[in-house]
Amino acid sequence: MRELLERLKRIRGIWLMGVSLLIGILLLVLPYSTDTYPDNKKISEQKSYENTAEHKITQMINALSGVEDAVVLVTSEKQTTAADTSGTVRLSGNDSDSHYRISGIAVICRGGDRPDIRLSIIQMLTAAFDLSSSRVYVGAK
Repeated sequence: MRELLERLKRIRGIWLMGVSLLIGILLLVLPYSTDTYPDNKKISEQKSYENTAEHKITQMINALSGVEDAVVLVTSEKQTTAADTSGTVRLSGNDSDSHYRISGIAVICRGGDRPDIRLSIIQMLTAAFDLSSSRVYVGAK
């Protein structure tokens, strides 16, 4: 009888350890819901905004005389006030609460090493997006 009780104690201990291990593994393996991270939607909206702006700016720059194969990188930030709409690009007709403002632009293109082309690109981008010239970089390929 005593031997049987000892076996049951060992089995119960092993069983509890096994269940605990299984629960721990399940908690590690189960995927997290995207609702757990609400900022994912904001990040994807911002990336979408930046990609659209990059595409539009690339088209504008490639249309300039003497410029070829432009590659554009845009950085943006969330617009802080409703009155501050300079530099804001509307991506669609919907009036969502998410407005982003272009905060910096980098352009690499053939012809970007020429001072006249560089000046023309910088003037165009600073005027179009109300940026200071220090927030626009133009380089050559």
